[in-house]
Amino acid sequence: MQSLYSRENILILGTMPGEIYSGYERATSLVQSDWESWGDCKFSIDSANISSSGNTAWFSARGYVKFDLSSLLVLPLRFTGIMVKEDQIWKFRQQQFQFDIDFSFSLLASLILFIWILVSLVNLMIKLVRSRLHNVTTGKP
Repeated sequence: MQSLYSRENILILGTMPGEIYSGYERATSLVQSDWESWGDCKFSIDSANISSSGNTAWFSARGYVKFDLSSLLVLPLRFTGIMVKEDQIWKFRQQQFQFDIDFSFSLLASLILFIWILVSLVNLMIKLVRSRLHNVTTGKP
């Protein structure tokens, strides 16, 4: 942490909702827990986007994480952030880790499933109403 992270205004956004770590102590706890248990992260530095102005730089890189729990679980990952130059050393000040997964198919599948359930419920309601009408006209309870 001391060699890689600034002690001022640190903000790390993790991959999960609610993973917002601000301040050196909270950022340290996230980095330590992920370092020890998350998995092996690899980033394509050759295709990274890096820009700077003065003592500030911002970057983005794509890569993947191979989880320790299952070597079969490998997910694409996007890593973005801001670095600052402190005492001639570049250090992270802000980072965001994001799974780089296209959920558009999941959204389409969910929409189709919702429509199928809705149509099934409408058909069920029609059958129930017809059954009641049939019972009323034939005098059956």
